[in-house]
Amino acid sequence: METNNNEKALKLGSSLLHDIGTILGKEHLVVLNIMHSLQQVYNSLGQYYEALKLGASLVEISIKVLGLEHPDALNRLQSFCATLQYLGIYNEALKLDQLSVKLSVGVLGPEHMSTISRVHNLGVIYEKLGKYEESVKLLKPLVGISTRILGAEHPETLNKMQSLAVVLGQLGSYNEAFQIEKPLVEISTKVLGSEHPKTLSRIRNLGVRYGLLGKYSAALKLESPLVAISTKTLGPDHPDTLSSKQNLGVRYGQLGRYQEALKLEEPLVEQSARVLGVEHPQTLYRMQGLANRYGQMGRLDDALTLDKSVVEISERVLGSEHPDTLSRKQNLGVRYRALGRYREALKISEPLLEISTKVLGAEHPHTLLVTQGLAVTFGYLGRHNAALQLEEPLIEISRKVLGPQHPDTLTRMQNVVARFWELGRYNDALNSGKPLAKIFKKF
Repeated sequence: METNNNEKALKLGSSLLHDIGTILGKEHLVVLNIMHSLQQVYNSLGQYYEALKLGASLVEISIKVLGLEHPDALNRLQSFCATLQYLGIYNEALKLDQLSVKLSVGVLGPEHMSTISRVHNLGVIYEKLGKYEESVKLLKPLVGISTRILGAEHPETLNKMQSLAVVLGQLGSYNEAFQIEKPLVEISTKVLGSEHPKTLSRIRNLGVRYGLLGKYSAALKLESPLVAISTKTLGPDHPDTLSSKQNLGVRYGQLGRYQEALKLEEPLVEQSARVLGVEHPQTLYRMQGLANRYGQMGRLDDALTLDKSVVEISERVLGSEHPDTLSRKQNLGVRYRALGRYREALKISEPLLEISTKVLGAEHPHTLLVTQGLAVTFGYLGRHNAALQLEEPLIEISRKVLGPQHPDTLTRMQNVVARFWELGRYNDALNSGKPLAKIFKKF
C-alpha cells in the first residue's frame, strides 16, 4: 500500500533527521539530503504545508552552503516550487520556476534531464495560471525530446504526455487530448501498474475527457472504482482522493443523479477546505461544483450565495481574466437567469463574451457556453432576433468543435428551433427540427 510505505518513510526520515542532525549539524550535506527526501515524502502524502515549511528551510540552507547554481540547490528549489504548485501558490511558483529553468540551462544545458524536468514544471505552472498557449509552447517539444532521450514508455515521458494532454484540453482540443490520454492509460498500467498513483491520475484525466466529450456513461465506468482505490492506496484525505470524489460527483450530476452527487460534494467542500484551505484552487472548483448542484436541484438561493463567494475569491486569488474566474462568472450569470434576474444576468454575460473571446478564443468550448448563455438571456428579455444572431452560427461552431451529437450541440439546435417558434417562423422551426429528430431516433 502506497500510503503505508510513505508513512514508514516519513517516520524513519523524521527520526534520522533528528538524530543525525543533532550529531552533524543542520548544514551538513548528509542532513540536507535527508531533509530533501523527507520533503518529497510529505509531498507524496499530500502534507503540503509540512513540505513547504521544510522545503523553505532546505532551499535557504542549500543556497548558503552550496550556492544557488549548485545542482543540488537547483533540485531543492525545484521541489519547493512543486510544493508551492500543490498549494495553489502559482505566482510565487512561477517566479521561482522561471529562475530555476534559467539557471539550469546555464549550468547543465538545455537537454539535460534536470533542465527538461524544470521546463516541464514551468509549462505546468503556465497551465495552472491559465496561460495555455505559453504552456503548450513549452510542453509540446518536451514530449519529443523525452521520447528521443529516454524512450516512449519511460515514466518521465509519460509525465510530459499527461501534462500536454491536460493543456490541450484546456485549449478546447478535446479530441487531440483524448488521442494522447487513452493510450497513456494503457502504457501507464503496463509500466507502473493499475494502482500506481500516476496511473490513477491518468485514468481520472481520461474520465474527465470522456465527460467533456459528452460520453458520461463511459466516464462513470472509469471513475466509479477510483475513489475506493485511491482511498486504499493514498488515504481518504490525500488530494488525489479528493479529486476522484470531485469527478465522480460531476459525473453523477451529468447523468441526472443529483442526490448521489450531492452526497459526495457537500462533505467534499468541507474536507477540501480543511485539507487544502478555503482559497486553494481545487477547493474553489469544488465550491463551484456544489453551487451547480444546488442550482440543478432548485436550491437557487444557496447556489447564488456560493457562486458570489466563489467569484469574489477567484478574482482575488487567480485574477479577473483567469479562465477559471470566467467560468465562475458564467455560472453566476446562469444563476441570475434561473432566478428571473435577467438584467443582472445580462450585465455579466455581455462583457464576459468579449473577455472570453479575447482570452480563450471564439471557438473555445467555454466561449461557446458564454455565447449560449447570452443568447438565452436575450430571449428571456424578448430580444429574440438578437438571440438568433448568436445561436445560428453557434450550432456550426459547436458541431465543428464538439461534434454533431455532443449534448451541448444538441441543446443549441433545440434552442434555435425554440427561437424560430418564438419569432413565428414556424417553417424554419420545422426544418431546423428535422436533423434533431433524426439524431434522437438513433437513441
